[in-house]
Amino acid sequence: MKVVVNNQEKIIIEKANLIDLLLSLSLPSLEFGVAVALNGNIIDKSKWQDTELKEKDSIEVVRAFQGG
Repeated sequence: MKVVVNNQEKIIIEKANLIDLLLSLSLPSLEFGVAVALNGNIIDKSKWQDTELKEKDSIEVVRAFQGG
């Protein structure tokens, strides 16, 4: 199934949830500093496991990091 992640098309497995997607992105950590919006709506971290993705969903993943 195709979704759009940070403005780039990505193919993921059917019935994937947000956790599945985030793990496929090889982020250094999902514990801290990650925010996710699905079709323009921020999804609380506690709901990532239960949020099933659908064809053509648009997902924005933002990582916070320290810098100067």
